[in-house]
Amino acid sequence: MGRARHFQAATTGAARLTILARLTVLIVICTVCWPAMAGTNVHKGSLGNWIEQVALPKADPQFDSQIKNGISNLLSDYQIRKRPGGLEVFDRYAYKIVDRTGLERGAAISFEFDPATSEVTVNWIDIIRDGVVIKHLSDAEFDVFRRERDAEKGLFDGWLTAYLNINDVRVGDIVDYGKTTVRTPIIGTDLLFHSFAVAWDEPIALIRKRVTWPTVQPLNVRQVRTDIRPDVQSTGETTTYLWQSANPTPVKSQEYLPPDFLTYPSIEISSTSKWQDIVDTVLPYYRLDQELPADFAAKLDAIAAKYDAPEDRMIEAMRLVQDNIRYVSLSMGRGSYIPRTPATVVASGFGDCKDKALLLASSLRRLGIHADVALTDLDEGLALATILPTIRAFDHVI
Repeated sequence: MGRARHFQAATTGAARLTILARLTVLIVICTVCWPAMAGTNVHKGSLGNWIEQVALPKADPQFDSQIKNGISNLLSDYQIRKRPGGLEVFDRYAYKIVDRTGLERGAAISFEFDPATSEVTVNWIDIIRDGVVIKHLSDAEFDVFRRERDAEKGLFDGWLTAYLNINDVRVGDIVDYGKTTVRTPIIGTDLLFHSFAVAWDEPIALIRKRVTWPTVQPLNVRQVRTDIRPDVQSTGETTTYLWQSANPTPVKSQEYLPPDFLTYPSIEISSTSKWQDIVDTVLPYYRLDQELPADFAAKLDAIAAKYDAPEDRMIEAMRLVQDNIRYVSLSMGRGSYIPRTPATVVASGFGDCKDKALLLASSLRRLGIHADVALTDLDEGLALATILPTIRAFDHVI
């Protein structure tokens, strides 16, 4: 469920919330780059009437000495509302270019998105110079690239990067742009999970998050080292939650921390408090009663005839899957969450962790060994007990 990002300098803090920022079970960033496609999957359009606009805030000068890369962050505004079959998300970012270094970094806009689940519309691109607003949306031409950095490892996610070099940007300018994304998740269309840091490792004048959600489905909120609470307004069928963090003190980033300790004070939002809701969403795609190809089933039967001990059968089944199914992860669209059938995996001779785990569990069941598939997180699995329920918590299947 997310990965759209501003240029790197603006999102250092939020990017470190690794377990909370994943959008799919197996999302990976890659290095092979397909040619640019001007304008593909990026539209231009007006702002929806559900979006609340705010005036640009002023940065606190006491933090000027901590500005990084020549960029003074002014506003990060993120608004979400539920729509039939998914979400609508508005994302606005504004910053001031304070020196020549900032000009090199801030004169371009870049964000990533999944074309299988997201439709992106840029609402405005403005340059504010000496109080005068210069509009650039009409002449903006986005280049859209597909980047696959781990292609040599057999990992593909299909995400696209949209890039725009803005004309005539100068030191002292404020860059202000907003975009709306219509998201249609592959699974869990009625579930919401969002997390955000309420302070970054560099100054920002205002972090603002606004969620409009059905009143009958109250949101669950987890606060991590912050006392910021939402302003909650109900209008009958919907309830709006608003969090604001004005000129927070920058946080010194740290590495090699325990997975359940987040560097940045943060807030998690989830539409459910029960992990069982996540299980119920995923379980139908991991049925263990699916038919195995006849020749593969015959090999399993031969193992059963040769070995009586369950541990021997387990080892031989693992060898059979490992030796015959090479690792390739096609995590595009349905492939990001949903495993292919065991028959398809055997016929193709390749699969990712989801495919191979389901095939192995099905094989063990045929051998009389009870086995189930489990979702986990390779790096931060220990944190699963502390976060709110979300499909996005997982990056691996065993």
